[in-house]
Amino acid sequence: MTSQVDAINRVDFKSVKLLDAYINIDIIEVTGNMHNTFPMLVGNAPYNDVNVRRALKYAVNRQEMVDKILLGHGAVGNDHPIGPANQYFASDLEQTEYDPDKAKFYLKEAGLSSLDVNLSVSDGAFAGAVDAGQLYQNSGAAAGVNINIVQEPADGYWSNVWLKKPWCACYWSGRATEDWMFSTAYESGVPWNDTGWENERFQSLLMQGRAELDTGLRGEIYREMQAICRDEGGTVVPMYQNYVDAKSNRVEHSGQTGNLWMLDNLRSCKRWWSA
Repeated sequence: MTSQVDAINRVDFKSVKLLDAYINIDIIEVTGNMHNTFPMLVGNAPYNDVNVRRALKYAVNRQEMVDKILLGHGAVGNDHPIGPANQYFASDLEQTEYDPDKAKFYLKEAGLSSLDVNLSVSDGAFAGAVDAGQLYQNSGAAAGVNINIVQEPADGYWSNVWLKKPWCACYWSGRATEDWMFSTAYESGVPWNDTGWENERFQSLLMQGRAELDTGLRGEIYREMQAICRDEGGTVVPMYQNYVDAKSNRVEHSGQTGNLWMLDNLRSCKRWWSA
């Protein structure tokens, strides 16, 4: 607008229509693998009970978050980290929907009539995380899940909250391959496994997937791994978030941009040029 910069990333969703109205500004939006998450440390009660984890997954209204937090610039998640830009994304996997009755059922399976938990959030985790937490609080109440929102400072969030507080907000950019994503954050014992979750069948499939050359069989392996994460894992993945960047019309590119990371896979300085 003022020609001070040529391009920006992470455009505020509330500003997209405003910026797009300017003739000298182009909005670049791509569907990638970025996803917003709420990881639980499964070594801590009550998250060590899979029934509690399932209750929390049925207690979130995913579409409401997509509509109100992302303003439609994304899609609902299904509690696994593989995104629509991945080769083996299991789009046919049954979607976990908001269902207060099912959440209550799983609380009962855990021996509980209700659940009181703290959720640490900050907009330092992802833009809109505080509001997302409040939406979760509202949807959870109907399921007997009483979520106390703990608003953490953005400064030091990744050092003091993530990997330390029992339940918190987080985001992942996703990875180019299924193995890369699973190995980074879901493999047993890796530093960024932000739930501490371990599953013997999942680990066995992870090793098989790395060695399997048949694409059909690899697809079956990664589909099962996504299902295991959805059903057993310690992370609530409510939504995938599109990459939304903006550039001046003084800057040109080939017409197609990468969708693995922001700003044309972080290669805009190499791929874009001055008009």
